[in-house]
Formats: sequence, structure tokens, C-alpha cells
Amino acid sequence: MNTLLSDNFMRLIFLSEKDRNFAATTSNSTPSIAEFAFNVIPGESLEGTTLNEIASKAKCNRYCAILIQNHHHEFELKAPSYYLVSGVNHSPPPPKVRSGYAEAFLFRKTYYAATGSVGVLSYEIHKLRRD
Repeated sequence: MNTLLSDNFMRLIFLSEKDRNFAATTSNSTPSIAEFAFNVIPGESLEGTTLNEIASKAKCNRYCAILIQNHHHEFELKAPSYYLVSGVNHSPPPPKVRSGYAEAFLFRKTYYAATGSVGVLSYEIHKLRRD
């Protein structure tokens, strides 16, 4: 599992096939979202599921399951945009990652192609308005 941290603003967790196999062989149960969430609330994309369950929907061994956790109390992420050189969007990025919430999505390789999933993902950072 690869984790990228940026000033405690958000946490990105990328799950690969190797990580999923490791989790399955070292634990009697599938890791729950609580093990990944670090004090954030699961958003709509994670309701009733885990990152591992989302990743298993790829049905291939080359994918990128991404969990975004927004730890900042003044900002939220909106308007996702992505560009793929190869691969497909299997479950789309949520339109918004609210403050204190976690969301997940999945990119995977194109079936029967000799390439994986390569691309760029971005969100706009919006300051929360206090009315």
C-alpha cells in the first residue's frame, strides 16, 4: 500500500494487486474502512464497502484503487478531472470530497491490452464558506 501525505490536508491511499494479496494472506478478515480511514467518515462511494471490495471489482491484476481522505476543516475537493493515456475509469471519482470524509474510486487496465492504467487526476480545492 502506498500512501501520500500532504500537510495533513488529505491522504491518498493507492492499493495494488500485490497489496490486496498481502492483506488476504496476513489477515483472517478483509481490512475494513476503519483501518484505512484514520478518523474520517466514509463518503457515499464507500457506503457499505471497503477499498479492497472496490478493488476486487476490477477483475484484473492491473488497477489503481484510490482512497482520498480530506482531513482539512476549511477546504473540500470538487470538480474532479482526469486524463487517461491508457486504461479505463471503472468507478468514477466522486464529484466532491467533503471536509472530514473519505471517498474511493477505481481505474483499471483495458481488458486484453498490454498496458496498465496510466493517467492524471486532479480536483479543484474550494474553501468552505461560513454563512
